[in-house]
Amino acid sequence: MKMRRLRFLFYIIVVILPVFLVRCANIVPPDGGPKDTIPPVLVKAIPPDSSLHFHSRLITLNFDEYIQLQGLTDQLVYTPTSLRQPQIISKFRTLTIQLNDTLKPNTTYTLNFGNAIRDLDEGNPINDFRYIFSTGSYLDSLSISGKVDYAQTGLPDSNIVIMLYQDLSDSVVSKQKPVYYTRSDGKGHFKLENLPHGEFKLFALKDQSNALAYIDSTEFIAFINNPIQLNRDTAGVHLYLFAESSAPAKNSGPPNLLTPPSGRLVKKKQLRWIGVNPRVGSGGLDITGPLIISLDQQVRTLDTSKLHLQEDTSYTPVSALVSLDSTGTLVSVTKKWDEDMLYRLVLDSGFVKDSSGVYNRQDTIDFRTKSSSDYGSIILRFKNLDSLKHYVVQIVSNNLIKYTGPLLGNIWRKDMVEPGTYEIRVLVDRNNNGIWDNGRYYGGKKQPEHVIAIPQQIEIRESWENRMNVSL
Repeated sequence: MKMRRLRFLFYIIVVILPVFLVRCANIVPPDGGPKDTIPPVLVKAIPPDSSLHFHSRLITLNFDEYIQLQGLTDQLVYTPTSLRQPQIISKFRTLTIQLNDTLKPNTTYTLNFGNAIRDLDEGNPINDFRYIFSTGSYLDSLSISGKVDYAQTGLPDSNIVIMLYQDLSDSVVSKQKPVYYTRSDGKGHFKLENLPHGEFKLFALKDQSNALAYIDSTEFIAFINNPIQLNRDTAGVHLYLFAESSAPAKNSGPPNLLTPPSGRLVKKKQLRWIGVNPRVGSGGLDITGPLIISLDQQVRTLDTSKLHLQEDTSYTPVSALVSLDSTGTLVSVTKKWDEDMLYRLVLDSGFVKDSSGVYNRQDTIDFRTKSSSDYGSIILRFKNLDSLKHYVVQIVSNNLIKYTGPLLGNIWRKDMVEPGTYEIRVLVDRNNNGIWDNGRYYGGKKQPEHVIAIPQQIEIRESWENRMNVSL
């Protein structure tokens, strides 16, 4: 009996236990775990951040993990500006900053890295990382904050440069770099910090050339008419960007319109229709606007006697106003369209010609107009209006004003609106002429009229009175 127990124990030790241990020893790789979303943390700065009586040329910043720099050239803001930018090197966990210009006495300096400092593995940025020092006995602490929008649309833009000058001459924005500057965020907000007491001129630029200067009148600029006397924090500054002159338009070709029935003519040998108003082929022509025909190249002459508009299945001739746009590529056919009506447009050979005498071949376009039941109505009720101001409501689709009209009272209504999603903007119409008026900087300072963009969109459904409350 004893021998049997010993044999059983021997079996467990020699046979079963090794199998059990092998199975237990199988290593299962651990799950990846949660993704690292924590940015690097500054653990030591030499000299310390916010140092006074600063006189060093070398700054060393040590972080708790390996770091990298992304987009430093575009994001670094070193103020007051200097002739030579600091030299910045990232290695392992250390950021080294070599100052290359002589520091001014009794001056507060700021190095703003934006979101350029990130961890090496996941690229988590340290948002708005700043290092500050003063060559004097205190840190300047005043600030200017506000918002910058495009005057014509009321919409913001990121990376607009907001610039501050101590020289109060009008031409300073074109001849010098600003003493202090910062960039707007994605919502157009900005804040200039660690500023001294004094009087400053304030500008904003869409600085595409990175020159930190207003080079020509095609650039977007915003300005405050009078210098800011800074003796306390200044908030709520609103700047409106405008371009006094339009940049030369690039020839991007005709709009992307639907191909008409024929489309069989050979380019360069004969003019060809690229398309017609897209609403013709998507539920009918909008009866509130013209029929638009697009050409594949610019034409010089238009013979309206060779255009024939007919309606109904009987093809009864009807009259219409025909015109060519300034680019020579779009023909508009305008009339008071009957709703839910079949039309035929006949274009005889030679209706349009280009400068070399090339002309179109005869073509026919059939289309039907929309019915009034295909449209909806907009009813807007406004709050917080200034009774001394004139307003114009703009209904916008794809950044184009589709419907517009003055606001008389606090309710604005528009019927015969095509279904879709629209933005609402309100023009503050200073001279009450119904349109947006541009600004001017040189040659007599003139602020542009500005537009207020309403955050909410409105969805228009057919055969509905679509209502919305709007607070300015």
